[in-house]
Amino acid sequence: MQFFKKLVMTEELIAKVLLVGVVILVFFAAVMRSAGYPVPWSVDMAQLLFAWFAFMAASQALRRDSHIGVDFFTRNLPIKYQKYISLSHYILIGLFLIVIVVFGVKLSLDNKDRVLNSLPLSYSLVTISVSIGSLLMLKTVISKIKGLISKK
Repeated sequence: MQFFKKLVMTEELIAKVLLVGVVILVFFAAVMRSAGYPVPWSVDMAQLLFAWFAFMAASQALRRDSHIGVDFFTRNLPIKYQKYISLSHYILIGLFLIVIVVFGVKLSLDNKDRVLNSLPLSYSLVTISVSIGSLLMLKTVISKIKGLISKK
C-alpha cells in the first residue's frame, strides 16, 4: 500500500512539473516569436510535455472522482443499485483502458522511427503517454472496483 501512495505522490509531482514546463515553454516561444526570433523546438517540446500532463491529470481526476458525471437517474436509486451501476461502469472503463493500453503500445512501436518536427526525439515518446497514463488509470479503476466489492 505504501508503494501506491508513493506512486500517487510521484504522479502528482510529475503532473505539476509538466504543467509548469508547458506554461514556461509556451510563454518563452511567444516572447521569442514576438521578438522576431522564433524557437521551433519549443512548440514540439510543449506538445510532448502536454501529452504526458494530460494523461497524468486524467489519472488524478479519475482517482478523485473529478471527471464529469451524470447522476440524474441514479442518485435516487437505493444504494445497493448505485453500487452495482458504479461497479459495472468501472468494469467497462477498465476494459476500455486495457484496449487503450494495448493499442497505445502498438501505436508507439509503429512510431518508433518517426521523429518530432524540430527535435531528434522519437514520436514514440508522445504516443507512449497514452499507454502509461491508461495503466495509471487502470490501477485506479482496479482499486475502486476492490473498494466497491469490499463495501457492504
